[in-house]
Amino acid sequence: MAKKVPAQPVNPAEPETSDLDILHSERYLTLSHRDLIVREYSFVEGLQLRALAKPFADALRDAIAEGETFAFERIEALIGDHYDVVLQLVAISADVDRDFINDLNDNDGNLLLMAWWGACGPFFLRQCLRQLQMAQQELAAVQLASKAVSPGLNSTPASSPTATSPATEQDKSAAIPGDSFSSGTPLASAASANNGASESST
Repeated sequence: MAKKVPAQPVNPAEPETSDLDILHSERYLTLSHRDLIVREYSFVEGLQLRALAKPFADALRDAIAEGETFAFERIEALIGDHYDVVLQLVAISADVDRDFINDLNDNDGNLLLMAWWGACGPFFLRQCLRQLQMAQQELAAVQLASKAVSPGLNSTPASSPTATSPATEQDKSAAIPGDSFSSGTPLASAASANNGASESST
């Protein structure tokens, strides 16, 4: 049977929550006569787990991008699609081995899963939102760069005609066969635009 560990009494002299509690949320429960602390991953753990969590995190990000709402039932569907990855992530968060999770009954397994999402869900959501925000910023930068290019960038204005006086018979007789006469000035222009972005949301 699963039972929740009673909440520890709060010292009136201390605030009920601290910055550390917010940054590292934890869930306490007892499963199979074992007291567990299910915690959010630290910064370093998050980097180490990025490759392992990628299939689940990518699916979560795509669902957010499509505007889906996130009741736990929807999260369970994503977890079911990537259960092997998720169970490894749960084991790390709860500091248990995979065999312990495999031996849980349905009720205890779901309690552990909900505790894990409660503790680590914000970690994955922040990661997804960062990636989505970065993608939006990059798209905005590309659109801005395309608008910055002058519409007449590649056009070459026609050169103005050069006024000349009619040639006299003397001038014609002085011309040397084979000589050539040319006038005009070449024109060129260029424009460039660059942009860099910061989330992640990915």
